[in-house]
Amino acid sequence: MEIELVDHFKETNIRVMLASIFDRVPHIHHDIEILMPIQGSLYMEANSRKYHINKDEFFVLSHDVLHSGHQADEPNAFVVLEISPNFCKKFFPRLSKIHLLENHVTKTSNPEFYACLRKAVCETVFYCGKQPEGSELLIMSSLCNLIVGILNYAEYEEYTELEIQSHKRDYMRISSIVNYIN
Repeated sequence: MEIELVDHFKETNIRVMLASIFDRVPHIHHDIEILMPIQGSLYMEANSRKYHINKDEFFVLSHDVLHSGHQADEPNAFVVLEISPNFCKKFFPRLSKIHLLENHVTKTSNPEFYACLRKAVCETVFYCGKQPEGSELLIMSSLCNLIVGILNYAEYEEYTELEIQSHKRDYMRISSIVNYIN
């Protein structure tokens, strides 16, 4: 397993990447992750389940979830958004307590959440790429709309303070083990 350290775009608490994988070892990071293939497909594993994610579908993970992935039958390319659960901590601290229960989102499985994810990913990639005046504000607006979409359309549960502290201890323990090994 590996711990991934994430650098965010212009202090917006988001990282945007275009990536491709053949085989990605199990890893964990403190960001919420949204992955959308734009070419090919891939297999992702999380929460003891394996998902086949096709082009224009979404793989969505809460923060601090162990996951891995590998290429399906053909080469792939995908867009990834990694969002800090602290990006709206001052005005919406509940985000760090939310644990998503659905990881694979398609047009038919959850059309409302799918539309929300697609809009947020497309807008964020555009704003990061073109960087129009006020791009940081536009990105934050897209992310806030995405969180509203999670609250209204996604299946999730909220962790208690006790569960959050337990997850933090686990994350810190894993992180120190990985640091020691490195």
